[in-house]
Amino acid sequence: MFALPEPPLDAIASLGHSEYERDFLRREFEPGLQYYADRLRRLMFAGGRLLDAGCGAGQWSLAASPVFERVDAFDINLPRLDVTRRLARQLGIRNVAIAAGSIESLPYAPESFDAILCYGVIVFTDIAAALEQFNRVLKPGGRVYVCLSADGWSHFLIRERGPAEPRVADIGRQTLYNAYWRRASQRGIARQLRRVLAQLREMHPRGAALRRLTATDSQQLARRSLLSLELGQQLFGQVESFCGPEFVTKLLADAWVVATDDAAPQRSLKADALLPNELEALTEQAGFEAFQWSIEGGLTCDWLQPPLAPKYEGYYEGHLSVWEAMFVKPDTRPAAAADLSRHELAAIAARSGRLFLEPGEVTVLSNASVDTFPRELFERARRIGVRLGGSKYLDLLVKAATTGATSEADAMTRLLEFVQRSIFRDPVSQPLTADGGMPDPLTILMSARGRCSHTTALLIDVFTRAGLEARPRQLTNHVIAEVKVDGRWVIADADAFKNGIVLRNRGGQLLSLDDVRDDPYQLDRYQPTGWWIRPGSRFTTGATGRQVTGYVDALDPAERGFVSGYYNASARGYPPPLPLIDHFEVSSGRLIVEWKPARDQRSRDVRYRVAVGSASRGWTYDAPGMGDQIRRTPQRDVCYVETAETRVDVPIDATAPRLYVSVTACNERVEVEPETFFWPSEEVVVDR
Repeated sequence: MFALPEPPLDAIASLGHSEYERDFLRREFEPGLQYYADRLRRLMFAGGRLLDAGCGAGQWSLAASPVFERVDAFDINLPRLDVTRRLARQLGIRNVAIAAGSIESLPYAPESFDAILCYGVIVFTDIAAALEQFNRVLKPGGRVYVCLSADGWSHFLIRERGPAEPRVADIGRQTLYNAYWRRASQRGIARQLRRVLAQLREMHPRGAALRRLTATDSQQLARRSLLSLELGQQLFGQVESFCGPEFVTKLLADAWVVATDDAAPQRSLKADALLPNELEALTEQAGFEAFQWSIEGGLTCDWLQPPLAPKYEGYYEGHLSVWEAMFVKPDTRPAAAADLSRHELAAIAARSGRLFLEPGEVTVLSNASVDTFPRELFERARRIGVRLGGSKYLDLLVKAATTGATSEADAMTRLLEFVQRSIFRDPVSQPLTADGGMPDPLTILMSARGRCSHTTALLIDVFTRAGLEARPRQLTNHVIAEVKVDGRWVIADADAFKNGIVLRNRGGQLLSLDDVRDDPYQLDRYQPTGWWIRPGSRFTTGATGRQVTGYVDALDPAERGFVSGYYNASARGYPPPLPLIDHFEVSSGRLIVEWKPARDQRSRDVRYRVAVGSASRGWTYDAPGMGDQIRRTPQRDVCYVETAETRVDVPIDATAPRLYVSVTACNERVEVEPETFFWPSEEVVVDR
């Protein structure tokens, strides 16, 4: 948390040298430094060295000082830099370095900064030059955040502040005028004007001596030239509607200069209004990538942080007003060293971080639930993959995972277990591209969450990189990978089965779909640890507890059916519901356990297995473990009973101070597969 004191607002405002500056300081510091710190936290801006380019009075620099090793506060406005310096001194901040100059010519060495923040300044510069400087001083893989204004902000200045502040209204009109001219110029207005003017010259009585025309004549010709062009009509209409009569006169004069002298219009104010597609084009020209934008205050990298009110409205009268963007300097360095464990840790982190925020009254899950995974996290995962080395990094991972493998089966098993550990099966939020498609394998890996299609795409990629032939297989309600091992196509499933579960047939060979076709029930010997989640758990409910519907994880195991049914439609059947233990006690050397009957309308018979152990199995359905932990079955070292009743009363002879009890309901499925796995109840603890 932010630990710096908040100076009184009036004390900050008193540092301004004029009433205008004092009003400016009040506006900028009124939200409080904590607000700016929280905004940085949502953007995940923290690390080594930050450049606050165009820092103004330093509110962002001061807020960033606790989370960056060093902050460089840089601005051309010396009085505002003095405010930054004095506030930093008052707050005891020692890691903010202050320097003066233009962001179009930064006095820093190449690759000096880990991140750059530029709030509200870039539209007052040569934007292309500023972006080139940002790219030069930013380290590979570093991010840039900018906040800037589009047309709506100028409309706001003209309509809302203009009546009381004519100077502000004039700034708005000049900014719009500059933007309109720039856009028209980019679409070739100068070339079109010269062509039209050449035609009009031939018809004009004094056409051969255009430079000696009166101002009235040249203005008339400029008007005729503009209005004869579709682009000119649009430009004239915008200026007339939003900038006013004086700017129409300026437009005609500038059009004449452009057409006759082939020169750009002179700007009386260095300001512009940019739309997202316009800035994105400039960032690409400057060498950046991964451009994303939102209204001011709308970008979020840490999805779990609470929302914050923006400083400014994103739209004004239908026009985009104040907005923000982030983009990345590509990292072209050699691929990083492969670290298999980092991906397992990422999957563990994904499991602990809930992303589902309810978009409506009823959320129905499907494989096309695009909007459930935040676009910001998707882009972040993609950027990290690029920074690590892209395809070369995947090659290094495959090499690290298969080093020491003694056979194709061994290599396949190692890669399968790596993917099983690296992707958390999120029942709601799955990373998909903007059009609902499957991301590239490295983005899937860096997202660390997904479902069967994601793990299949990743498996096929890593198998292929290891020199194994692989292909996807669409089953009835499931997608898996098949890989050719020693001449046989075998199953690779890193979605339904995780935590080191590698499917083998009754003969001990890797399991194939041919094996499943001949005997589908052998699949049910394996714990479907990827599908461990139950409805009502924190994984299938949103931030306010609303339950999702329509997907396997939103179904009780008794409604899902056995895993074999997802591989072979003929393997019908459903396990009994999970028993609910409602009474347990230890008294006079006897253990009494009672539970509600597991009513199974599809089964002829339901029996119960009661396991009592001196140690916990180590997981619950709401907190499934990872690795070998989740594969543990209930311990039975104290007592084990099979019964058709819903109560046991048995003597126990155990010294453990705490006992762990689970009840598992099973049905006639054991007749076709004696080793069928049935889901055990939640574990209860009995203190003696």
